[in-house]
Amino acid sequence: MRKLRSACVLMALAAMCIISAAVGRAADYPEEVEQRIAAVESGLCMQCLVEGYEEFGRTYDIYERMEHYNVKGLSIAVINGGVIEWARGYGEADAGTGRAVDTGTLFQVASIGKPVTAAAALRLVDQGTLALDTNINEYLTSWNIPENEYTRSADVTLELLLSHTAGVTVHGFPGYKRGSDLPDLRQILEGEPPCNTDEIRVNVAPGTEWRYSGGGFMIVQQAFEDVMGEPFAESMRQLVFEPAGMTRTLYRAELGKDQEANAAFAYAADGSPVEGGYHLYPEYGAGAGLWSTPSDLARFAIQIQNSYAGKPGSLLEKRTARDMLTWRMGSYGLGFSVASESGEVVFSHSGGNAGYRNQLIGYARTGKGAVIMTNSDAGRDIYSEIVRAIAVAYNWPDYRPVKRVTVSLTPDQLNALAGQYDFPGFGPVPLWVENGNLYAPDPLREGARVLLLPESPMEFFAPAAGWDMRFDVDEDGEVTAVNALIEGRQLRGTRMP
Repeated sequence: MRKLRSACVLMALAAMCIISAAVGRAADYPEEVEQRIAAVESGLCMQCLVEGYEEFGRTYDIYERMEHYNVKGLSIAVINGGVIEWARGYGEADAGTGRAVDTGTLFQVASIGKPVTAAAALRLVDQGTLALDTNINEYLTSWNIPENEYTRSADVTLELLLSHTAGVTVHGFPGYKRGSDLPDLRQILEGEPPCNTDEIRVNVAPGTEWRYSGGGFMIVQQAFEDVMGEPFAESMRQLVFEPAGMTRTLYRAELGKDQEANAAFAYAADGSPVEGGYHLYPEYGAGAGLWSTPSDLARFAIQIQNSYAGKPGSLLEKRTARDMLTWRMGSYGLGFSVASESGEVVFSHSGGNAGYRNQLIGYARTGKGAVIMTNSDAGRDIYSEIVRAIAVAYNWPDYRPVKRVTVSLTPDQLNALAGQYDFPGFGPVPLWVENGNLYAPDPLREGARVLLLPESPMEFFAPAAGWDMRFDVDEDGEVTAVNALIEGRQLRGTRMP
């Protein structure tokens, strides 16, 4: 009975997604494009293909994985040859009514909005309104970064803020339930009620370490408003949205009824709805309060590609775009992560609000890329598998699944690696042994865990998440640290006593 019920659900979801895809496009694509779409839709797979582990050695259908992960809806736009080759929506924007996702469905963008903010700031640099190396306090008139021992050691500049190296606090923002009082920008910066996050301050010497900071982008928002003399959302419309043709992109903590009519409502990882449909985010500069579609974000990515190539009429000057995609620290340039194992210039950013998980990837030189948006806290799991299917179908040099081989370790060897590891900017992270395997917590899903498999006594990988981890030992053989490569970011955690 369970198999029959599961099959019925799967067939219903597949039929619904086919209808959704039809709603999201005016006509069929050329046959060769349809073939690539079919390859993507049937080619989802784990990061690692591991011999002896069936779930890590096969491909999956997109509808099958949506059911597996309890993902209600998602939307995809694929860039090829510097244009959007195709875009489709799948599943439900609102499970309560059965309203389908189409290519115009709005999702909360979350932190993908940070490189959008960065691009607007760099347009002002091109225009001479801002400078990357000037103390940001010189542009701030209605609020200033409080001076302390760290700000006296080095200036907080726009370049440091956009690259997460300014030493600024507040990693991210949890949002507010609908009906709550929302803080204004000053209250967010000061951590004053009704704000639900700490004050935004500098507590590490600027320029000395990489630490992800949504708070730093709120300082950028304040600088925009002080310099431009208008609301941040209006500046962004003029600087980025209109020039890039992003007609379905807007800043709104709470949508109007007309906008909600084609917006994706948020769902937890277990498939339950987020109370009120979605959380409210007044933190525009950090991207938290931005709504958009994969097609609009793909248009933005294409503008970055065109700017990098120096095409006339692009969003940024060529030298500015290349500076934006130049590595600084922690795998970041300005706004974007710029990590790539292949040597290509790849820019990317993920985004996660309550009930939304999204990914943008672009190749600066080849005009390839993709944007995937989901309305689920489990969305990272499926968008990672979709990215791999796209990478195979479009012959990307990165993000493709790899074959891995495991070794057997004794319980003592595994237990020697367990413990707490301090990752700067993230705090203590536990690793533990359970049923003969090493696990880490899933940073994006509370209560979930990530399986780590050994390639050698000191080298592990996460077949589902795509992480690589290498442990360091001292001369006595005691574990001292773990080095992790996670979504292109090089992170190091020091073993805690």
